[in-house]
Amino acid sequence: MAAIFPESTRRSSRLMSEDMANDLRGWLVEPDFSATQREPLPLDADQRRLAEGRTASGYRRVRGPAGSGKSLVLAARAARLAAEGKSVLVASYNITLWHYLRDLIVRDLRRPGDIGNITLTHFHHWCRNACVAVGWEGRYDALWHGLPEANVSLGPRDVALARRIEEQRRARLGTILDTALPALASAAMDRPDAPLYDAVLVDEGQDYRPNWWAAIRKACRPGGEVMLASDATQDVYGLADDWTDEAVTQAGFSGPPSQLKVSYRLPHGALRAARDYAERFLPKRVTDLPELGQGTLEIEPCTLRWVQCDEATATATCIEEVRSLMTLTGQAGLANADVVFLSDGAKGGAEVVETLARMGVEAVSTLHEGREASRRQKMAFYMGDARLKATTLHSFKGWEARLLVVRVSQAWSPTSRAVVYAALTRLKRHPQGSWLTVVSSAPELEDYGRGWARSAGTA
Repeated sequence: MAAIFPESTRRSSRLMSEDMANDLRGWLVEPDFSATQREPLPLDADQRRLAEGRTASGYRRVRGPAGSGKSLVLAARAARLAAEGKSVLVASYNITLWHYLRDLIVRDLRRPGDIGNITLTHFHHWCRNACVAVGWEGRYDALWHGLPEANVSLGPRDVALARRIEEQRRARLGTILDTALPALASAAMDRPDAPLYDAVLVDEGQDYRPNWWAAIRKACRPGGEVMLASDATQDVYGLADDWTDEAVTQAGFSGPPSQLKVSYRLPHGALRAARDYAERFLPKRVTDLPELGQGTLEIEPCTLRWVQCDEATATATCIEEVRSLMTLTGQAGLANADVVFLSDGAKGGAEVVETLARMGVEAVSTLHEGREASRRQKMAFYMGDARLKATTLHSFKGWEARLLVVRVSQAWSPTSRAVVYAALTRLKRHPQGSWLTVVSSAPELEDYGRGWARSAGTA
């Protein structure tokens, strides 16, 4: 060996230190995402049954808690339909989620070319495409006419005016996105030249309003099939009450949903912590708690850490915790690219990302306050990127990771508490361990955090 590679015998160097070598290893280890992407989808008997069959009506609801495999079922079903030569529309509300769904689908495709039969999108992008497809670009553009610009810059004496303009802009934007645009897309789908698919599959369906579903289900050809996968426990937009029995019937569904119960994502310690949180902070009428599989062993190491701090020190604390996780990489199959930072606010999260960048740690991030820039970043957010990941709690819903730092600044409203629950259920189990750190300045969670530190700890 020494004759072929003389440097292999070197025991010291003026250029390379032990700390530098350890840091370099963290960037050279293959990320967990890349290794997982080579594996077929792990479906149990119930999941496979749902993925391989359809109901008599073609309509199916799939419900289940976080990590129970709803997205896997939807991806496997899309892959099987594509293999049959059928056209499939796969949609979510979360802009970032389409990358994750595509990666799941690719793992189950029989032929790589079958991906051409699948269109992946998010709801409002589908609305725009539906309008454009029938020549309604002008009507689509008219919806946005007169919308005030975001972040209007006025003098210091005009702060109140700027605030009113922003409130008006947000109210108008909400009306467009929630009502006007879905109504226009629905009308477009009534035209004979509207684009149709053999199947319409919607993930994270709890984020959809009934009128949104009424619009997008029109994209399914007569005799086709539709699937709506949801978890009401992750009701981060407060829409659960909109889905009354009458609304479900009008949506085309009959009978109870297909139910998944076992969580395959969460390590046992994180699962117990998430269940405890849901039982304490979420409405009982919408909770669908993850369960352990029968006979499963608690063999996956799981390190849980809760750091309660004040708002003034939250940014510095997050940076410290992210850098702490980076010291773990380079071993146990952990890479720096596996580190994910989640924030419940774009502004506070952006401060963390910017500070890390000044330290030489780059991240692929969606934490930008400008709407258009944020949208572009979300479309490009991809776990296969070699950098750290940074995004909002909302945007990471549906995803998973082994190394997580979660920033929580508020938990006083039902929707903010649901967002925290969604974040707590993003941790992915692994035989070599997983780590979750919560940095909280929400006083509502301080007592819970103390109990978490005592009872969860390391599992």
